[in-house]
Amino acid sequence: TAPTAPVQLRTRSWIDANCSQCHRPGGLGPGFDGRFYVPLEDQNLIDTYVKFRDWNDSLLYIRDDALGRIQMPPLAKNVIHEDAMAALRQWMASPLEVLSAYLVQDNSHLAVRFNSHVDPDSATDASHYSLDQGATISAAVMGSAPDTVILTVSPLNQSQSYVLTTTDVLDTAPSANTI
Repeated sequence: TAPTAPVQLRTRSWIDANCSQCHRPGGLGPGFDGRFYVPLEDQNLIDTYVKFRDWNDSLLYIRDDALGRIQMPPLAKNVIHEDAMAALRQWMASPLEVLSAYLVQDNSHLAVRFNSHVDPDSATDASHYSLDQGATISAAVMGSAPDTVILTVSPLNQSQSYVLTTTDVLDTAPSANTI
């Protein structure tokens, strides 16, 4: 697969090349349609065979990352295609999302934890974040973990709920996922 192509394109083209001969309407492989030109939402992959951020419950990942009785494809496979599995894991880790946001130190510092390591250049640009209800963000720095950013904000009322919006924050995947 082309490492500079978007991860979804790489993964879906790999699924087409390795699965669609059987996994298609009228094919021997039931359950999903692996053909690349079928829109993703019509393939019956997501939340059935691919569970984002859940390798242990994603049948496509489990079987493609195996050798022996449960391996896919079932014939002519004697090694696991590690580059393809890395791309599949990267795709399954996407899209980049905020997992949690919580006050740290005091009511003027908000920790934002993402589901993947974030690119420090994009993640520490305070203009990539906004809060509602008139709250302002004056700075963004990386936290102690590579998936966490600490925002300096105007004092927040702990008994009030706020909506945090992020834009143009990238993860560190070779073909970055953006939120």
